[in-house]
Amino acid sequence: MGSPKRRRPHEKVMGGALHYLPHAFALLAVAAALAHFRTQIDSNDEGIATMGAWRVLRGEVPYRDFFAIETPLSFYLVAPLYALFGVSFTVGRVVTQLLGIAIVVSVFRLARRSIPSPFFAAVPLAFLCQAGVGIFPFASHHWFANVFSLAALLAANRALSNEGTAWWWLAGA
Repeated sequence: MGSPKRRRPHEKVMGGALHYLPHAFALLAVAAALAHFRTQIDSNDEGIATMGAWRVLRGEVPYRDFFAIETPLSFYLVAPLYALFGVSFTVGRVVTQLLGIAIVVSVFRLARRSIPSPFFAAVPLAFLCQAGVGIFPFASHHWFANVFSLAALLAANRALSNEGTAWWWLAGA
């Protein structure tokens, strides 16, 4: 037998549908992102992200062989996937959907850890329904930065809850 789950002092046991409101908005945010999977090609940003990853895949080095205004981490993270699955917009969009799910899960975890009321914890997730990954449905440097920033916030939140010093390291402190 395990010990009962310890609750933080501000947590109360809430029943009913209100408790599941953040969950519903998280699922809705993921569905909204998936709805944009087959939208038209954004010739400006999507072309830059795809072309940069393709050029890195060919062995070119950003700022030596080609110029990009974005930082090249997204190119280096997507290029191996192009090597595995082929160079296509679909591969970049699948990466984007995975990043979108990571963003929704991170915001959900932060909201549930930081906001005691399920009603107010649903607000940031409701925002993701209309301003999430669907507005840029391609492997953009924006989404990589958001995922890493949210991961750092989650780690800092855990470190502040005295859950170990390793969380400070993961938060970048």
